[in-house]
Amino acid sequence: MFRVPVASQGENRKDATTNFKEAVEGYLEVKAELFKVKLGGRRLK
Repeated sequence: MFRVPVASQGENRKDATTNFKEAVEGYLEVKAELFKVKLGGRRLK
């Protein structure tokens, strides 16, 4: 388990869960992009 600094809400549990998943995906996409910038576009072996 890991923690991510995101929050979500929805009109019902299903909507809140869907919104939370989208928030986590967005957070991880940004983190991955920042990591690439930090590596200068190089890949880890």
